[in-house]
Amino acid sequence: MRTQAIVSWVIGAVLLFGMGAAAEAREDTVVCWGEYETLQDCLVGTGGDAPACLHTCHLHGYDKHLACNGGGFNRVFACQQLCGKPEGQGCEVRGLHPGVDGNACGYSWVNISCF
Repeated sequence: MRTQAIVSWVIGAVLLFGMGAAAEAREDTVVCWGEYETLQDCLVGTGGDAPACLHTCHLHGYDKHLACNGGGFNRVFACQQLCGKPEGQGCEVRGLHPGVDGNACGYSWVNISCF
């Protein structure tokens, strides 16, 4: 009987530890928010206006491009797209690079953590 209690306790501890570790797992993604991802996309989209294309995503490090359709960085949209969850409920937004002006909505590089 005592052996069963010990085995049950050990299994319970392992399950709790495993669940806690899964809850703490994070996936970080550096997002570039902006109208154009590459210099070529921008040049085509602006009719060759090179000065308007100074800050496209490819000029800075990032993992994923989220195309905007006007307006600045949208935290709600980014969390839903990457994490499928709202900010503060499985999604954390942290700035990496200050936003810069450019094209329809500027460009921002942001770290999105899903957990």
